[in-house]
Amino acid sequence: MPEAPLTFAQIAGQESAVAVLRRTLADGGDSGSFLFTGPQGCGKTTTAWALAAAVSCLAPRIDPYDACTECDACKRLSRGVNPEVSLVQPAGDQTQIWQFWDREGKPRGILQHALPYSPSIGRKRVFIVERADTLTEGAANSLLKVLEEPPHYVVFILLAPHAGRVLPTILSRCRMVRFGAMPLAGLAEWLADRHAVAADRAATLAALAQGCVGTAQSLASSKTAYGEIGVCTDAGMALLSASGLGVLRCAEALRQAAKGLKFLGDEPPAPAAAAPAPDADNTKERAGRRQMGAALDLVAVVARDALALSLVGPGASIVNEERRSAILAVADRRQPREWITAIDQIAVARRRVDMNANPAILTDALAVTLAASAQR
Repeated sequence: MPEAPLTFAQIAGQESAVAVLRRTLADGGDSGSFLFTGPQGCGKTTTAWALAAAVSCLAPRIDPYDACTECDACKRLSRGVNPEVSLVQPAGDQTQIWQFWDREGKPRGILQHALPYSPSIGRKRVFIVERADTLTEGAANSLLKVLEEPPHYVVFILLAPHAGRVLPTILSRCRMVRFGAMPLAGLAEWLADRHAVAADRAATLAALAQGCVGTAQSLASSKTAYGEIGVCTDAGMALLSASGLGVLRCAEALRQAAKGLKFLGDEPPAPAAAAPAPDADNTKERAGRRQMGAALDLVAVVARDALALSLVGPGASIVNEERRSAILAVADRRQPREWITAIDQIAVARRRVDMNANPAILTDALAVTLAASAQR
C-alpha cells in the first residue's frame, strides 16, 4: 500500500502544483505524460499517487477535482492491489530498458505486457517512473514514442529532482509540474498540528528538512531520528573543525554516522501492482546513498549556522539551537567568505552523491578540501 495520500486534498505544502493538476484534469487533460520535478521529500511521490487515484477513479469529484475514494478503483489502490497502477523504481543506480520491455534472462517488462490493454478496473492505466533522472539512454529512447503518443487510456508520471537531470528528449514530451519547499513556519505549524511535535522541536525539524514535507514527516514519525541526526551533526562539526591527518578520521566518522540514519534506511513500501523490486544489494546501496546525502545535508546546515554566527555574532538565528555554543567555536575557525566557500564545496559533494560517486572517496576528498580552504 502506498504511504502517500490518495487525494489531492490530503497533500500538504504543494498548493500550486495541486492546483495545476486539478485544472489540467478538469480541462480534460487526464491522459498523456507528466514530469514532476523538485527536491527529494517535497511531495512528488505523494502527489503522483493522488494523481493516479484521480485519473483512474470511476466517479471523480469535479469541483475541486479529486478521487472519490469510494469506487472499486480507489479502494483497490488504497489497498495496494490495483494492477492498473504500476510503480517503476531504479534497478540499482539506473532504470533499465528491461524494466519496460522484455529482454532475455530478465523479468517481464511492465509496459510490454500492460500497455496494449485498456483498463478494466479504473478509467486509466498509470505508470509511475520514480526516478526519471536515472533512465539509461536505451531505456529513455525506448519510451520516447509512448510518452509522446500514449494510448488514450494511459497516463505516465515521471519524477525527478531537477529538470536538468532529465534527458531533453524526455523533457520535451512531458507536461512539467514543479514542486518546491514549504515555508518553514508553515511546515513547523503543520508538524505541530499533525504530529503533536513541540513548537521548538517542530521549528528545528522543519529547518532540517529544508521545507520538504515528506522528509519532515519521516523525522517526526521516527522515535530515533532526532538522536541519529544529533550524532551526524556532531560528526559534521568535527569535520568542519579538523585539520591535518585528522580530517580523514573525521571523514570516516561522518560515513559511520550516515549509516546510523536508520530512519532513511528502508525503501518506502510499494503497492502490490508495482514492478518487480530490485534485489537486496541494490536496495541497500540506494539506502546508503540516501543516508550519505542526508549526512552531507546536515553538514551543510552546520556550515550555514556557522556562517550566520560569523556574520551576525552570537545572537544570530540558527537551526542547531541546542549546539549554539559549540557551533560558535566552530564558526571562529573561518572568515565569512571562507564559510561561503565551504558551503559551496559541501553542495558539490552532495550533488556527486546523486551522481553515484564513491562515498568513501567523495568524503575523503571533501574533508581535505574543507581543511585546505580554512585559513585559521
